[in-house]
Amino acid sequence: MKVEDYYPLESSERKASEWVKGLDRKRRWKGVTGKCALLVIDMQNFFLDPGSHAFIPSSSTVLVKVQQLLKRFPGPVIFTRHENDAGGKNLMSVWWRGVVNGDMSRLHPDIDTRGMPVLRKEHYSAFRGTGLEEMLSGMGIETVAVSGVMTDLCCESTVRDAFMRGFKPILLADCTGTISEEAHLASLKVISRAFGEVLTSEELMLRL
Repeated sequence: MKVEDYYPLESSERKASEWVKGLDRKRRWKGVTGKCALLVIDMQNFFLDPGSHAFIPSSSTVLVKVQQLLKRFPGPVIFTRHENDAGGKNLMSVWWRGVVNGDMSRLHPDIDTRGMPVLRKEHYSAFRGTGLEEMLSGMGIETVAVSGVMTDLCCESTVRDAFMRGFKPILLADCTGTISEEAHLASLKVISRAFGEVLTSEELMLRL
């Protein structure tokens, strides 16, 4: 699949509005208010640095949208960063023929995580081997809003895992991104049909 910059900042609101209008959004979660946590998935140099072979062109817009949301979100925020090596039973390095570590695994310098947890993960899902489930349960969280990259890999896997662990997932269409609009939309469609709500960040804020 060809990598493309499908999400220019100047038209981001219009694009996100078009995306969500084309989805099956008949189902809605109840009881979101006051018990929602924001997950910011893998906003790290590996995906956001133009010098990286894994650079996602649309991540520059996602970064701006996530930063805007962080200034407004009233609940707890949890960050993840992906890091793996070539050892053990983890198939990530086998499938992708590489590792993510060192400076490339660090969160983008424009992401301010002061006073907020950053969980290191080795798999697509933010729940696997990170203690995230226990952390959310300990805070009484019922709903998780997912932002970050990549929509169709780590974000979608986290949404699916949240659903199966009893948390109500919401994927933020305007605060997530991947290598192409086709891949992004495919995830939005399957999630809205089977695993949770797909909202814009503005729609989320109106529910909190």
